[in-house]
Amino acid sequence: LVLTRIARLIRVMRVMRVARFALSATDVAMQKGEKKRSEARQSESSIPRKTVSDLKTVEKQRPLPTATSFLAMRPKIQQSPETSNRSMVGTVIMQQTTEKLILLVLVLVLGLTLITSNFHDRTAKNGLVMLHTAFDDFDGNGCFGAEQSDVKSEWCVEHTCCSDWSDILQRFADNLHFQGVHADIRYLKIQNTLFVDRSTNDLRDSEIETHTIDDTSKVILDISDITSTTAAWNFGQTVLILFVLVLFPYFFGRDVLNLVITPLEVIFDRVQSIAANPFSKLEVSEMKKSKSYELDMIKESLNRLTKLLQVGLGQAGTDIISRNLQSGSFSVLQPGNRLEAVFGFCDIRAFSDCCEALQEDCVVFVNTIAAIIADAVSFSRGAVNKNIGEAFLIVWKWEDDPLNPSGKRLNLDANLAAEHALRACIKAIKMIAASERVQAFAKRSSVRNRLGNDFTITMGFGLHIGWAIEGAVGSQQKIDATYLSPTVNMAARLETATRQYGVHILMSHHFAKYLNDYTLSKCRNIDRVALKGSNEPMTLVTYEFGENATDVVVAGNAYFTSYVAGNWKLCREQMQSFRQRWPNDGPSRTVWAVLEEANFEVPSDWAGYRKLTGK
Repeated sequence: LVLTRIARLIRVMRVMRVARFALSATDVAMQKGEKKRSEARQSESSIPRKTVSDLKTVEKQRPLPTATSFLAMRPKIQQSPETSNRSMVGTVIMQQTTEKLILLVLVLVLGLTLITSNFHDRTAKNGLVMLHTAFDDFDGNGCFGAEQSDVKSEWCVEHTCCSDWSDILQRFADNLHFQGVHADIRYLKIQNTLFVDRSTNDLRDSEIETHTIDDTSKVILDISDITSTTAAWNFGQTVLILFVLVLFPYFFGRDVLNLVITPLEVIFDRVQSIAANPFSKLEVSEMKKSKSYELDMIKESLNRLTKLLQVGLGQAGTDIISRNLQSGSFSVLQPGNRLEAVFGFCDIRAFSDCCEALQEDCVVFVNTIAAIIADAVSFSRGAVNKNIGEAFLIVWKWEDDPLNPSGKRLNLDANLAAEHALRACIKAIKMIAASERVQAFAKRSSVRNRLGNDFTITMGFGLHIGWAIEGAVGSQQKIDATYLSPTVNMAARLETATRQYGVHILMSHHFAKYLNDYTLSKCRNIDRVALKGSNEPMTLVTYEFGENATDVVVAGNAYFTSYVAGNWKLCREQMQSFRQRWPNDGPSRTVWAVLEEANFEVPSDWAGYRKLTGK
């Protein structure tokens, strides 16, 4: 029995292998046919019309591909461009589904082969035929060549039987075992001679098996054990089929879940996250790729687009982009958002000459400095809003619990924002001065020929504080998320004024009043002016670097007080003393030139400030 079932299983496995090969060959043939039809269409479009009919005639005469040709062309098809252009997700799902389908069929065939009950045995029928034939060789009392016994056998009901006949009947009964399951004789009649007669009233119709020969020989069997065993095997088959029907759909669905549904859910969650906050930090788990499938590529592309959105629009576009993404349509005709912030404007000195000297490398030059600026600003909880060639607009907001590009919640107030802004400028100046990579541009021969051997890369910073309107400026074709207000313009003019005073940092007194006492001890008032475009006088403040910064601040503030009060005679004496100690000081040289131009006489309309002629 075991060998028979193993042989069946081997035959089934051979059939499945042939079927799989046939499916593969069919797929190869379809791919080959599609490729040839595509090549034929391309050839027809490029060959003169008069030869198309000839090509079609040759195509019709070409013999059909055979199974041998399928095998020969299979490696070529697997490496063809058409196969490589197929969807990776579809290919993997189709391959895994095919493998699981083959496994399903094998499990069913193997399981059903081992569980199937086959109790249809012909022993009872054949044994009855033999008994019916052998009975003619016995005498009228059922004995053949043996003495008649006076003792009734268990097989003899109406007469006594010889031992030979009794043994034949016993062997017949012993052989009524179908695959280890016993069948009991309830009625046995051979040529109208009754040997066994027991009632069958306790049996159901399905538990009775009857065989008859010429209405003279008849056997009735009790197959209740066989019926029970068959029911148990059938129950096992049902359990196996239910197990397969429940388990295999799970495996089929798991591939779709892992390759399609889960990546789509991640993409959907990422889109919702971008809509809520376009500048949320990308999670590390989102950046990891399991395999190079199309949906993983979409996730990676979405992350890259988000990064470009963050880099391109800056922090100013946070609320703007969020509102447009959540509304489902984009419109620039939306009101802006008023806020209070610190604005910084910085510029690379002598950029035009450097650009002329560096040519194509000027982009590398600007980006190298931009990386330093961005690092210093982001460390101080600010954000670079936009780059204008060699200039950068920077913002430090202190709205209630604002979001910065890193996605972390901050609680900045005006004092803290001012401190962070000044520290960022100081850090950027020092980093640029110490950067060998940046200063290497100044050492190039093309730059030295234009700007001299002593030229170094430096920057100027202007800092102001006040209100601004945050919004998207532009059209449906191009927008720029930025800040609009006189405060922003004033920061740019302060940066421009750094050239006149020969300093790296210029702050308005509106900004300086938010600094702490320690920082103010290194901040010096250098002039009081009305910048171009404004009638409001403003005190210009700079930050002093170096070990003697406190002495410079004290002496500089002393002559500044006399200068603003109109006591220019005292101011002259104080400045003379100051310039003797620090002859290369730029702010004192600028104010001295103003006093000297007025012959150290206070103008009659002096109100404690002057008009700044520059921008």
